[in-house]
Amino acid sequence: MADLNKPTQTSNPLSYIRKGMSVYDLSEKQIGVVEMVYMGGASDEAIQMGGPAATSPDVDLSRNGSFIENLAHVFDNDDNVPQEIKERLLRDGYVRINIKGLLGLTRFVFPDQIAYVSDEGLVLNAYEDELLKI
Repeated sequence: MADLNKPTQTSNPLSYIRKGMSVYDLSEKQIGVVEMVYMGGASDEAIQMGGPAATSPDVDLSRNGSFIENLAHVFDNDDNVPQEIKERLLRDGYVRINIKGLLGLTRFVFPDQIAYVSDEGLVLNAYEDELLKI
């Protein structure tokens, strides 16, 4: 088992998370890897107008269209995610993780579900089944 008790940061944990980093849940079980980090910061106006906000350096936004349209591939209209949750993700930021296993499931981590980031990976203060799934 990796030593998950040594945080490497004291500020916003999203800024320390990188694509490919291992993700551990509250029980310190490795549940997957980071697929994308979105730093958040979208204002109400930006969400409505499609303006930009900060992302991690690993995000590829080379698609045509507005910033919000580029992020729209994360959420489709049939995902049953309430609009206020989508807006919270854009405003507060999130980590999209690929869950280990045969199905390759995607989960979203809110910043308040992050316990800390260590040299070994991202450690959550939530269990895998408590994460937002889309």
